[in-house]
Amino acid sequence: MRRLLLLLTSMLVILLLLLAAWPASQLWSMFDARLPQLQLQGISGPWWSGRAASVTWLGHHRGQLHWQYVPPLALRFELQHSQQQLQAKLALTDVSVTRQSLRLYDVQLAMSASELPQIWPDLTLQGQLQAHISSLHMQLNQQLLMQGEVTWQAARLAGAAAIELGEVVVALQPQDDHTSVQISNRNSPDVQLQGSGELHADHYQLELRLRPLQARTELRTQLKFLASPQADGSFVLPIQGRYE
Repeated sequence: MRRLLLLLTSMLVILLLLLAAWPASQLWSMFDARLPQLQLQGISGPWWSGRAASVTWLGHHRGQLHWQYVPPLALRFELQHSQQQLQAKLALTDVSVTRQSLRLYDVQLAMSASELPQIWPDLTLQGQLQAHISSLHMQLNQQLLMQGEVTWQAARLAGAAAIELGEVVVALQPQDDHTSVQISNRNSPDVQLQGSGELHADHYQLELRLRPLQARTELRTQLKFLASPQADGSFVLPIQGRYE
C-alpha cells in the first residue's frame, strides 16, 4: 500500500512538473487556426509565464505581449507598443474558443490619440488617452460589452481648423449586445462638446455636438466645413465606420 501511494505521488509530481513546463508555443498551436484575426509570433516560455515577440490583430502590429498566471484561474496580460500600453486580467473560465468570445477585467490602456484611425482627412487627433475598463466582454461579430471610462487629456483637433477640446470624458455602459457611449468635455477655451453613440462588435456610430464658445466665434466658419450647423448655433458631426 505504501509503495502504491508513493508511486501515485511520484506520478502526480511528474505530471505537475510536465504541466508547469508545457511550452506556450504548443498551447497556442491548439488555438491559432480558430483565431485567424490574431497572430502571435516569437512565442517563448511556459504557458503560465510567457512572451510573444510580435502580436498582430486584424493585420496590424500591436506590439509585444507578456503574460503571467494569477491564482486561482486567471492570467495577467501586458501589451507593450512604442505608442501604447495595455494591461488586462483574463479569467480562464471566461474564454470560449468555439464561440470566439472572451471577457477581460481591470483593463488599463494608455496611448497617444494620434494612434487612433484618422477620421477626417484634414484633421489629426492630438493628446493622450487613458482608459480604465472594469469589464469587457467580446463575442466576435455578435456583441461588444464594456463598462468603464476613457479620458482624453489635452485633447486637440489639429489642422486648418485647430480646436482645443480640453479634457474629453467618454463613459461606457453595456447594453443588450453593444456598448452605449456618452461624451462630454471640460476646460476647453474653444467649444462645448456633447455626444453619444454605440459600439458594436463589428462597427461603431457616434454623433457629436460642438458649440463654439463666445471667445472663439470664428470657429463657426471653420466648423461649417466639418459638421452640420443647427438652429441653436451648435454643429452636429456624425461618425461611423467599421473596425480595421
